[in-house]
Amino acid sequence: MPENYYVPNATLTIRDRGDYLESSWSIGLTTVIYPAGGVDFVDRTNWAMVHFNRDAQGEVTDFTYKLLQDFTARKLPAQ
Repeated sequence: MPENYYVPNATLTIRDRGDYLESSWSIGLTTVIYPAGGVDFVDRTNWAMVHFNRDAQGEVTDFTYKLLQDFTARKLPAQ
């Protein structure tokens, strides 16, 4: 997450669980993100909208977390 997010520089690991996505935050919190249509999802823990951004090849490059304001988080290389 960006430096201006509520938890500056927090990292998330997002896993596809079939019907939903699961995000594990570096602060120890796990949230569930449900599809809301197309590339939009909703994090029901915080009632935040999550929009995944893709490049010309269709690969996810980052996502925008919409919670009172927009926070754009970049995708880190896989480890």
